[in-house]
Order: sequence, then structure tokens, then C-alpha cells
Amino acid sequence: MYHIIANPSAQSGHDSGELLRKLEGALRERSLEFETLFTRGARDGTQIARRITGTEPAYDKDVSVQTIIVLGGDGTINEVLNGIRDFRGTKFGFLPVGSSNDFARGLGIPDMNIDPSQDTAIQKVCEGNVLRQLDLGMLHYDTCESNPAPADRIFAISAGIGFDAAICEEVSRSCLKAFFNRLHLGKATYGVIGLKQLLGAPSARCEITLSDGTKLTSKQLIFAAVMNTSFEGGGYRFAPDAVPDDGLLNLAAIGDITKLNALAHFPAAHRGRYYHVKGVRHCLSKSLHVETSAPLWVHTDGEVAAKASSITIQILPGVLQLIQ
Repeated sequence: MYHIIANPSAQSGHDSGELLRKLEGALRERSLEFETLFTRGARDGTQIARRITGTEPAYDKDVSVQTIIVLGGDGTINEVLNGIRDFRGTKFGFLPVGSSNDFARGLGIPDMNIDPSQDTAIQKVCEGNVLRQLDLGMLHYDTCESNPAPADRIFAISAGIGFDAAICEEVSRSCLKAFFNRLHLGKATYGVIGLKQLLGAPSARCEITLSDGTKLTSKQLIFAAVMNTSFEGGGYRFAPDAVPDDGLLNLAAIGDITKLNALAHFPAAHRGRYYHVKGVRHCLSKSLHVETSAPLWVHTDGEVAAKASSITIQILPGVLQLIQ
């Protein structure tokens, strides 16, 4: 059974209705059973995925496999992944039509907003063959200022605390995103708000403990990005060497550097050539724990739920059955 979860407001100024009609037509041609479900507001993707996969993980030998296809951006993908209760019984595919599409970019999957080869992508989805077993990350809020979302959050792209999360939080409530989307320039939102946040966002003392016991300290952390794939923030290549199926998290922590100096190196960060910059700490780990002296915004795949001063992040190796 195919379950299409479509976010009609995810596009970067593009109409995904035609793409949806092509997908539905291709499924009909193959006599494949499907349903199309639309998200209408925050957390809808989570609730839909939970209904499809059940409220609790299934451990029976005979598991009815469901196939979920997301038409949306990184936020919709994150919502759906957080609603899946049985990854063993779920195959997952997506057609990226968001404003950032960092998950697709990190996997080398074409952006459906600009790539003409939609038929190829749809064919792979309809074939339903599991082509990759991808890692996911899980973030746990140990302490937080306010947490209306569940204490555990799954992510496919990255989790972050500090500057990058502050950008995501402001983007989520800013009218700039809608403005740039109308101009087909959704990614520009992150650049404009990023500049504002870099100059004004608070920093904090930070200690990061890796799975082998190594401790990394910073007197003035700007942000720590824990990456599963290479890109976040609309194309910033913060982890150029990230591999989404190696069972490891890729940490890039930036601190003890002036904000003007950090700004000067942002073009290098966009290209993924900034590990040499003084104040950048980079390493691999299966898990890590972050403690900060003050609560900072935290995100998973750009979705912000709360400010926190203590978080734990771990890898979930090979749990996502990707059909493309």
C-alpha cells in the first residue's frame, strides 16, 4: 500500500500539483493501491504517519510493509519520520519540492522544483525497491526551557544548537520566506536572517562529550551542528565528508571566534572548505552530549521545538529503508 503525504504549502514558489498528478497516474498505471493525504498545519505529517504505521512499534515476524511517499520539503520529511513507529515495516521515498531540500541535496537526489527528470524519480518511487539503508539521528532534550514537542526528536539531515537553530526559529515565523518563495528564491530567506542572527544571537559556554569520552570545550559557542548528511540551511555544506550510512554523526562546532571573522568565512563554509579555520572543531562520533551555560535554540532538520541547555544525540544506524 502506498501512502502519499503531500504538503501543498512546501514549494519554493512552485506548484507541485502537476507532480502529484504524475505520481498518482504512474501508480494507477501499475495497478498499485494508494491514498493521497494532505498536511494542513504543524505536526500534521507526524499524525498522518503515526496513523499509517501504528502507535507502537511492531515486533511480529509477519509485518505488513507500508510505503510512504512524501511530496514536500525538509520540514515535512522530518514531521513524517517522527511519526513512523515501525521503520522495519516502512519503506520511504520522497519527491523534494521544498524551499531548501537539503536532504535531497545531501543524497544527490534532484530537486523537483528545477529538475526536468521528474519521470525518472517517479519511476524509482513506483518500483519500490529498497536501494539504501540510511542512518537517522535522535536528539533527546535532557533539560529545556519549554518543550511542547516530544522529548525525543528524530532527524535525517542534522540537529543543531545555537546560531543555526536560531535562524530556523526566526524563519519559521518570518514573512520573508513567503516573500522570497513568491520570487522563487526561498533559499535567500536563510541568508538574510542568517546575517541578522550572526550579528545579534547570543553565545554561551559549552562542553561537548563524545562517545569515546573526549570533551570539547568552548568559552563562546556560536553553534554546534550534528550532521547526518552534508548540507543544511539551504545549501551550506557544513559536513562535506558526512556519509548517511556509516553509523556515525559528523560534528561541526564553531566557537571562540569573533562574529565578524565567522562572517568572513561563511562563503568557505558554503563550499565545505572551512575546517581549517581557527575556532572550528570537527569530529566523528556515534553519540554526543552537549551542555551549555544558557538555554539556546535547538533544531532537528530545521524544525525548532524549544530552547535547551542540555541535549544528547545518538545515531540510529541503517533504520530508514529508502526506495530511491
